[in-house]
Amino acid sequence: MIAVIQYNNRHIEEINKWWEHYKYPPPPLHRLSKTGVVFEKSNEPIGAAWIYKTDSSIAYLDFAIMKPKLETALYQELAQIFIPTLETIVRGMGFRTTVVYIRIPVLMRRFEKAGYIRNSGNWIQYSKEL
Repeated sequence: MIAVIQYNNRHIEEINKWWEHYKYPPPPLHRLSKTGVVFEKSNEPIGAAWIYKTDSSIAYLDFAIMKPKLETALYQELAQIFIPTLETIVRGMGFRTTVVYIRIPVLMRRFEKAGYIRNSGNWIQYSKEL
């Protein structure tokens, strides 16, 4: 059974390896929300995402990631609960809309299959460290 727990720094080393596998720089710790969610199997992280709260009805999901090269059965188990679990958590926080920032193609397809609408291909996100 997959457990869903709150993110804490003990997971970061393993999760950073996943980012490196997907050829993306790991997010700096100061960018990670305190409302991070980690999916674990046998106390080992296999997926994660961070929820960013707003003062509106919108919550943002960012840095969603799954451990690369999971065995097929475990991947399928995680894939089945990943998005519905995040939606339940966000809904339980009182939000009605979720906006997702995602880079990993397999997760992009999963969110699209779950009914998420991809914004215009011309839309680009900008950020700057202050």
